Amino acid sequence: LHDLDPTRPNEAYFRHVDAIVARANALGLVMGMLPTWGAYWRGSGWNANPIFTPESAHSYGRFLGERYRNSSLIWILGGDRNVSNDDELTIISNMAAGLAAGDGGSHGRGHAAGVEAASDGRTNAPPDHPTTMHGGDASVRPRRWAAVCRGVGARVRA
Repeated sequence: LHDLDPTRPNEAYFRHVDAIVARANALGLVMGMLPTWGAYWRGSGWNANPIFTPESAHSYGRFLGERYRNSSLIWILGGDRNVSNDDELTIISNMAAGLAAGDGGSHGRGHAAGVEAASDGRTNAPPDHPTTMHGGDASVRPRRWAAVCRGVGARVRA
């Protein structure tokens, strides 16, 4: 983004992302794409630097949805934060609506920051692809992650 303005995407950056997504898709991979990190929509907490409004979140989501409409990907909303109030929920909901308007609803959506992001009652519907995030916590053991992956239908080698 130019000057951290969601209404001014950096075309050179997105051409680079285009090439990465195209290469991954050519290899048969489905990309998990985070439209933004939580620090950019969350109003407080660690590393907060909010740049999104409800309006800019929708227009940015629509821009991304249109740009990647024909790509194999899943949008992962929330970045690395959970929604903590109605203002944040409005921003994330508007970003999701913009993505759907741009891609015609052709891509699934998940949440990244943990199961509570999808199940705390703040959303109107569960995500298409429930996800959870490791967050660098060394206490999370491989067997637990295998169980999480199996729970969402992923194939896991023992």
